[in-house]
Amino acid sequence: MFEAAMKKNEAATPGKFYDFMKYAMAAGGISFGVLLMLTGLILWAVSGFENKNHDSWELILFVSAFVFLGIGAHGLDLMHNAKREETKRRLNI
Repeated sequence: MFEAAMKKNEAATPGKFYDFMKYAMAAGGISFGVLLMLTGLILWAVSGFENKNHDSWELILFVSAFVFLGIGAHGLDLMHNAKREETKRRLNI
């Protein structure tokens, strides 16, 4: 009985991703996604001034921007889950 209670109070072991990887995924995904989104908007404005059709490039940039923003959001979610698990462990919930 006592051993089961002690196991609950032990510090959590690192999971699949270490803290650096979570931060890198969050920061890199969000920053690269925003960069791709801005590049797509600039290309959209340039194609309007030049009267050329760049729709395929714009679509590729916007879709890839949303993919990278999703990766960044997943990294933020992993950081939040780790923080919540550590709080539960400290409070014995």
